[in-house]
Amino acid sequence: MILKFKMLHALFLSTLATTSLAMTKAEHSAEKHRIANEYKFAILHCRTLVGNERDVCKQRAKGRVAVAKAQLNARANPSAKSAYKVDIAKAKAANSVAREKCDDLVGEARSVCNQRAKANYASAKDRAAARR
Repeated sequence: MILKFKMLHALFLSTLATTSLAMTKAEHSAEKHRIANEYKFAILHCRTLVGNERDVCKQRAKGRVAVAKAQLNARANPSAKSAYKVDIAKAKAANSVAREKCDDLVGEARSVCNQRAKANYASAKDRAAARR
């Protein structure tokens, strides 16, 4: 009797857990709109900046949107492939911001900065592939 109760309880909890984690189409659509609105507000903020700071801000906003979309897809369709795509999106976002920051530098410092950004991106891609 107790065993049957425990089994039913476990079945109920597992059903509840899977249904609460799944996203409905309405939730998915609402999340996409939230991401789009966040991007619009970030771009509006970037317009207040000048020079390379504006460009860095724009790259940061684009990177956040790409990562948020990848994470949204990973929540909607959880798999190793979608987790890999999230890691790659994070790596690309960090790389684009780092390269944009390098534009402030000149000469050898700029070259070193770009090489460092490229190396960090390659290592992030390798880590993502290793977790796959």
